Amino acid sequence: WHHAARGSILDGDIKDGIFYGVGTNGLLYQQPLKSMSTSSHWQQATSRGGVISIAIHEPTNLLYGVNGQGSLYKIPLNNLAGNGWVHVPHNGKCYHITISG
Repeated sequence: WHHAARGSILDGDIKDGIFYGVGTNGLLYQQPLKSMSTSSHWQQATSRGGVISIAIHEPTNLLYGVNGQGSLYKIPLNNLAGNGWVHVPHNGKCYHITISG
C-alpha cells in the first residue's frame, strides 16, 4: 500500500471518475480520480453529514451513508451541496455499507 492522496479518509466510493470520501470529521469530500495525488486537494462536498461509511447506488444516483449510531441516510449525488440527507428506516444498526449491482 502507498499514499494515493493527502489527508485522512475513512471510507469512499467512485462514480464517473470522481472519488467521494468521508473525512475524519464526517463530512464528504471529492476530487477527480485522474488528478488525485499526494499533493492534490480535496473539495468539500457537504457542510454537514456525520457519516462514517458511504456507498453509491448508481442506478438511482443516490449516495447512502451510515453514522456512528448505526443510522442509514441517503442523499442525491448530484445535490450534495444541498445537504438533503434523508433518514432511511431499517431494522437494526448499520456501521458499514457496500452496494452491489
